[in-house]
Amino acid sequence: MNSIPTFLFIIASLIIMPASAAEDSYELALKAFKQKEISTAEIHLKNALKSNPKNLPAKLLLAKVFIEKKSAHLAEQELNDALLKGADFNLVAEILAKSLLFQGKYDEVILLNEDNKLNQRSKVSYEMVKAEALQAKDESARAEAIYQATLSSIPNHLKANLGLANLYLDLNLLTKAEAIITNAEGFAKTEPEFWLVKGRWLLMAGDLTQALVLFEQANNAFPNNVKTLKYIVNVYIGLKEYLKAETLIEEVLVLAPNDPHTQFLKSAILRDLDEVALSEQVLMQLSTQLASIDSKFMDKQPQLQLIDAMTSYGQKNWEQARSKLNSYLVNEPNDINSAMLLADVYLKQNQGENALKLLSDYEEKLIPNKDYATILASLYIQFNQNFKAQPYLARLNQRYPNDIGILILTAKILSEQDKDLEALNLLKEAQLTKNSLYLQTLAALSLKLGKLDESQSYISLIIAADPENIKYKLLHAQLMLQQNNVEQATDIITDLYATNAANVEVQFNYALLQDVLRNKDVARKVLRQLVIDNKEHTQAWLKLAALEYQLGDVKAAISILEQQKKQAKVNTRATYQLAELYFSEADFESSLSLISNFLLNNRLDTYAIEIRAKNLIALNQTEAAKLPLSQLFGFWLNDANNLLRLSSLQLRIRDYAGAEKSLAVALELMPKSLPVFIETIKLHVRQSKFKEAENAIKLAEIAGFKDNTYLLILKGDVARGRVNLDLAYSLYASALDKDESNVVALIKLAQISHSDKLSKQFIPYLTVLVNKKPDAILERRILAEHLLTHEHWDASKFHYQLLLTQPLPADQRAIALNNLATIHIITKDYKLAVIQAKQAIEIINTIPAFFDTAGWALTLSGDVKGGLGYLRQAYSMSSSDTEVNYHLAYALAQLGRKAEAIEYLKFLVMAPDHLSGVALGKTLLFELTH
Repeated sequence: MNSIPTFLFIIASLIIMPASAAEDSYELALKAFKQKEISTAEIHLKNALKSNPKNLPAKLLLAKVFIEKKSAHLAEQELNDALLKGADFNLVAEILAKSLLFQGKYDEVILLNEDNKLNQRSKVSYEMVKAEALQAKDESARAEAIYQATLSSIPNHLKANLGLANLYLDLNLLTKAEAIITNAEGFAKTEPEFWLVKGRWLLMAGDLTQALVLFEQANNAFPNNVKTLKYIVNVYIGLKEYLKAETLIEEVLVLAPNDPHTQFLKSAILRDLDEVALSEQVLMQLSTQLASIDSKFMDKQPQLQLIDAMTSYGQKNWEQARSKLNSYLVNEPNDINSAMLLADVYLKQNQGENALKLLSDYEEKLIPNKDYATILASLYIQFNQNFKAQPYLARLNQRYPNDIGILILTAKILSEQDKDLEALNLLKEAQLTKNSLYLQTLAALSLKLGKLDESQSYISLIIAADPENIKYKLLHAQLMLQQNNVEQATDIITDLYATNAANVEVQFNYALLQDVLRNKDVARKVLRQLVIDNKEHTQAWLKLAALEYQLGDVKAAISILEQQKKQAKVNTRATYQLAELYFSEADFESSLSLISNFLLNNRLDTYAIEIRAKNLIALNQTEAAKLPLSQLFGFWLNDANNLLRLSSLQLRIRDYAGAEKSLAVALELMPKSLPVFIETIKLHVRQSKFKEAENAIKLAEIAGFKDNTYLLILKGDVARGRVNLDLAYSLYASALDKDESNVVALIKLAQISHSDKLSKQFIPYLTVLVNKKPDAILERRILAEHLLTHEHWDASKFHYQLLLTQPLPADQRAIALNNLATIHIITKDYKLAVIQAKQAIEIINTIPAFFDTAGWALTLSGDVKGGLGYLRQAYSMSSSDTEVNYHLAYALAQLGRKAEAIEYLKFLVMAPDHLSGVALGKTLLFELTH
């Protein structure tokens, strides 16, 4: 096995090492930034990023540079890119909030930490910026609450004190502001920011002379600050020294030529200097002129209007016809025939919703005309208003009993409500002449219900009557696919495609077949051509969207679905599909917004309700999710499978009582369902209801599942819950003996085997298993990790080295290399540790622990400067990691940068000693400060 590390060493030596120039450039930039040499810092940072575009410390500092240079949009871009590259949100939040604030994106600032991901230190810094955004939105009470909350825990917090004082000054609450300023003066009187706030208070209180002293003091400390200079201008105006004010305002305009407030001040100064014309010219530049559009319309005699409208209709000039018919109906609203004509125009313009809106006003008047009424019913169905269509069709059924068109529409509604059996029975019980449309509908419904023999009988009848009918042949092919007779279905469809390639439905079914045969590129190609030639084929569009998404073109899929959900016929399906796509892409806000709007007109749609619930859960809106989940319980009360699905959603919001109720009802409906038993037992264990879990296990065994492997695992879970780890070990091992490939049993066995006693049992047990299956990656990885945790360095190294000879996924290979590097650090083989840590980074450069390992190995090997860059990168990605803070502080201390090291070590003071790096960090802090 000695050849393995040698081989790895040779490979590692070929890897291009990150240029140390990147780290050097960053350190130079940091020094320049601290000295307020912003342009110099920018040059060094761009050099650092040119050498290493993924240098996160450089990206974060560059964002601060852009903030200083008033290029907030560039800062935002840099920070978003840093987040994509793995930067720690704790380090990004405050700077990103500032960049958004300076761009006026106040809502984005306020929502930035909506998920509450920040640690306490970063949260306080971010909330100071959030408070400013709230003030900008005139939400002073919320801003005040933030400042007060901060001061209650950190009374001397400079930004909170000054922020609150500024807020009170904004509200003209001078007494409250004075109290804050007086209190802050004890610890902040040497801070330029404090001088500005106190100067502002003095200015508002009328003490212009003292205000000017403080503003000039602040300007001397930080020259050319626009805000400070504008305060001085205001003082000059108050002192009526207008020439001084004008001179200074011109200087400000050089610094901020597009600042509207500065331009307004200039206008005021010019007016005070009696330069009225110039003052008005400046104001004119700030104002915006709105153009108004006059609308004109003409009234005509009704009969002439109708003739004119019908002439346009005959010429197929739909836009003119629509306009003229609308004008006519204003004068003659009771002309039903003209209303139907206008509805037809709307339909020809793909404005079905307008047709529905028009005809719904004539609902009662249309009933005497069956054809007109049927059109309205069809529109209700098309636009997902089944709650209107169903009672309307019921009335039509009473007036026109056994009308095939009305009955088929009714069956369509029932089918869309997943009541296919009811729809099928409705048609079967009707006293109808069994024509081909009737039989075709029965065939399609029975096929959808999985009643394949019944569907076969209907299909046989219609094919016997018309053997060359393409629709019937396609229906037959669909039946063959459901019967898993892919070969015969392929023969039918390919024959049709060869002889009827121009037929749209043949093309569509050929594409579906290619999808089934996994020829997805062919299927997409066929569908793309189909929709070019037949833009109204909604089903083809939906299938194409699904294929585009499966083949990786997300934008194309979204674009298609956005267009298709405007189409009445497929609005529901397109909405479902798009909502599910957004959900799959983790765009939960878009998915939720889409499905919530859909539910406004489809309140009883259970599938939409389920999608809404899933999105609310994904967005951690637990309370809001409870309502749709309770609705689903009512809808699914008689469906065990759906109740099982519901219980998993309820568990995601920790609604244990609700999940228990759903599973109990499901078990009543399906008393011999192993999945329901398993979920019920797991829920009892999760709630530490071990007695109930044991009772459920007994019931499952009585139901016929006594020898089931998963029940053994669940028994182990109960024993584990009762802290009987010896029994749990025995049960998990029994399950694994019964099924050596059972991953759940293996992982649970590993999880409980960390005591000395069980570890001594587990290591030989798993070693035997690994020796029996030498290529079993998971088992060997778990063994290597266990050996590492229990400090069996040589044995762990042996198994990690063997793992690296196998075809590991990239992430597992990187972890194995990093863990090997960790072992080499412990055994003081720093050279090999550096090589293998860098190999891990070459594979995956988004894990902070990898950079920490490499940086620490370099530091301990004596290359502290080389290690510093890696450690800074690790900190940029995980600033709350105590070990990273210690390692970075140690490296800085080794370089003699004592003050910087202390700043990182201060973070460890309040951390518990059991966390990695804390005890060593506290010792180092003591050494550096004494």
